[in-house]
Order: sequence, then structure tokens, then C-alpha cells
Amino acid sequence: MATTYTATASTDGWILTGTNSGGTTTYTLKDPSGSTLYTGPNPTGAITVDSTLTDQSKALFQGGAGYTGLSVNGQKNYYVAASGTVNTLIAGLGQMVQQTNASITSQQTTAAPAPAPTPAPKPITQPVVTETATSITTRTNGVDIIVDKKTVVTETATSITTRTGGVDIVVDKPATTTDPSNPTTPTGNAAPATGTTAPSAQPPNTGLTGAKQSAAAQATAQDQANFAAARDWRVRLALAPGANYLYKANPPGILQPLVSTDGVIFPYTPTINVTYAANYDAQAVTHSNYKTYQYQNSSVDSVTIAGDFTCQDVFEANYLLAVIHFFRSMTKMFYGQDDNPKNGTPPPLCYIYGMGGFQFDALPLAITGFTYNLPADVDYIPTTGVSPAGSLQPSVSNNNTNKSANFLSGAARLLGIGIGAGGTPRPPSYPSTPSSLNQDATWVPTKIQLSITCAPVQSRNTVSNNFSLKRYGTGDLLRGSKNPGGGMW
Repeated sequence: MATTYTATASTDGWILTGTNSGGTTTYTLKDPSGSTLYTGPNPTGAITVDSTLTDQSKALFQGGAGYTGLSVNGQKNYYVAASGTVNTLIAGLGQMVQQTNASITSQQTTAAPAPAPTPAPKPITQPVVTETATSITTRTNGVDIIVDKKTVVTETATSITTRTGGVDIVVDKPATTTDPSNPTTPTGNAAPATGTTAPSAQPPNTGLTGAKQSAAAQATAQDQANFAAARDWRVRLALAPGANYLYKANPPGILQPLVSTDGVIFPYTPTINVTYAANYDAQAVTHSNYKTYQYQNSSVDSVTIAGDFTCQDVFEANYLLAVIHFFRSMTKMFYGQDDNPKNGTPPPLCYIYGMGGFQFDALPLAITGFTYNLPADVDYIPTTGVSPAGSLQPSVSNNNTNKSANFLSGAARLLGIGIGAGGTPRPPSYPSTPSSLNQDATWVPTKIQLSITCAPVQSRNTVSNNFSLKRYGTGDLLRGSKNPGGGMW
């Protein structure tokens, strides 16, 4: 890995930094205010006085005369500064380059490692030959080379081994032989060993079948582990971690179902529209074929989220009711009897998560609009009041505690399975709980689409002290979970 050397030189507030890596030096020039004017190779010939800059053009940049323009790599109207500051730069740029190069050369000379000593050659010893009745051994520099004088054949009940030149060649004998007195009885290697079980009687977890089962079990276990370890990438809108209101209040009321999911999770992938804009002011130049565009600012326009929700039981109905009321509440300010947060506090912010760290990772939003329609062509399901979603809903009207009753009569059994008079089905009965008793049921549709309009919010402190286009370009500022105050749009 190449070593990097860095050196800096300055004159009258101008700072030139040289960075050498792999033998190539890159220079960065910053003006007295700290803004980067140039990055590239030797800037001596690349930065020159812009003699074509008129007083009218200077006035567009600084508001008056007494300023001089700089041209970088031949680009006109690139930079304007006080004439004295520009003249100092032009006069001292070559000297700053020389100082920077000299400092880098000095660092390289100091850091150069001393040459490694050349190891002395190992002495070559004369080979020593030792001969026995069966082999000849030649020993050179501690290494033995053994050559057998003859081929040695060794035979066992199941194989024949031939040793030639120190190499063994093993050949197995035929796997089966036939007993003349009993042609169906295998002998030799094919006969089952004493105390073993025939292949058909082996347990299923041995042999090829067992290997398949073991591999399938390992794959299933790995899939389960991967699924558990995967981060939930569904879209979610949540309050700030330190909030103490709405579903994080005590008690949360009908927002209780949102506690377990820490906000609203969209069960189906929603449609999200985000618009980024760079705004320019067009100047019509007299007697010209083109307009001149002056950059004004950049912005992130409103964010719209549209998603479907469905509910098929009381659990999901409670959750849908909580979702609707959460978004209604997010458009209200703290007012009247509120004291924590104090009355007069604007509506709370929420943070959007989902689709991975570089899509939506704790990006702050203010909800500016919420729209939902109650359709007429779907079924509706009643909720169960403020009891937590998913909690058991036993009936409070069943007072029969006699568990020693005999078998029910035929008529009672018919009534018990929900058959009414004439064999017609009985109307549905929705049980109550003590928490929902004496409360009017709230009905929600089995399918509904919600539309939320949001404004991306970035604090002035975050924009001024944290933003950097270089960091934003790498994606670092998108990670709200890794940056205080949330991510940046």
C-alpha cells in the first residue's frame, strides 16, 4: 500500500496543500475564507489573472471596483477577490509550490527504509550416501532421498500393496466372491460384518437418505437464522426516540396498538414521491442567443406517501383505527391544557424508516396533510375500544362456571354450534371486554388507502454544522441512525 505524504504552504491567507501518494502529487488551494479554489496537478500555470473581467462583471460578484478576477484552467468569471489579495497569490504561488515539494521530498527521504542486509549463502554440503540391503539413501543439506533396490509386494485379505521407489500402490481385491455351496451368500468384502444391520434395516438418518435430511435441516435452520437477522425494511413512520406524547404517552389510549411497532408500519409497500430541486435565476442578456443562469438555492419539495391498509379481524381493526387517529393527531399543535410539551408547541415531527439505510433511515418529516376515504363498497369491522391490539377478548356475559355438567341435549348442541330456528345461521356476536364495555363500537373498513403529505425538515444547526457535499455524496449523511438529529434529505 502506497504511503501518503502531505505538506502545506501559505501566503497572505492563501493555503496550498500538497498530497503525494504513489509518486503523484495533488495540490489543493484554499482562499483566505477557507473555500476551495483549485484541486489538481501543479497549479502554477492553471491559475491566472482574468484580464477579460469587466467592471460590470466584477460588480455582479462583489458590488464594486477594486477587485480582480481569477481564471482557473482557462475558465473565465471563475473567482473574484480584492486586487491586493489576488496579486499576492499570483506572485507567491510558485514559491508555495516549491516549499510544498521540498517538504514532501524531505518526508520521503526521512521515511525511506534502510536496505535489508543480504543473507549469507548457505554452504553446500557434500551428499552422504547410505546403502542397506533393500534401499539406497542420499542425504544432501538435510534432505533424504530414498530409492528402494527392489519391488516389495505385500498382500492382505482385502488388498495387494506394491512398493516401488518408496511409493505404495494399493489395489483392492474383488469385492465379492461366490460360495460354490450357496451361490446367494456373499463372502469376502461383500459379507456384512458381525453385529451390523442390513442396509434395509438401517435407521433413516444414515447413508445417502440421512445426508439429504441433514442438509435439508441445515438449510432450513440457516434460512430461519437469516430471516431473524435481516433488518425489517418495511416503511415505518415513528416519533422521536425521546418523545412522551401520542402512542408514547402513559396511557396511550386508542394509540396503544402502535406501541409494539414503535409507530405506523405500512403492511404493503406504499408509493412514495420525493422531489429534489436546484433553483436558478434566468437573466436575459441583451443581444444574445442564450440566457445566463445564476444559482439561487436547492431544496427538497414535499414528500407524499400513499399506502393501502387492510384488516380481517379485531386485531387488525384496532391497528387501523390507531393509524388513522395517529395521522390526525400529527396535524395538531400542543394547545390549551398541554404542559409537556408546553402549549403553543408546533405539531410533532416524525421520522421515516424503510427500504434500507440509504433510502429512508430516520429522516425527519412534518406532516402537512392527511387524507383518507371511507369506501362504500367494502365490509366494515368493529374495533374493541382501547384494549391493546391482539389481547384476548373473552366474553364478560358468560357466568356458567359449572364444569361438571353432563352431555348437552341435542337441541342445546345445535344452539351451541350457532344454528338458529329453521336451520338458519344465527347473527354474529362480538364479545366485549371490561375495557370496551359500555363504549360505542368504532367501525373501520376492511380495505382503505391513506395519503400523507409531508414537508422535509432540517434544522438550521444541522444544515450549517453537519452538511458537506462530500459526505452527502458518500451516503454518510443519509444514515439518520448514525448521525445525531436524524439523516439529511
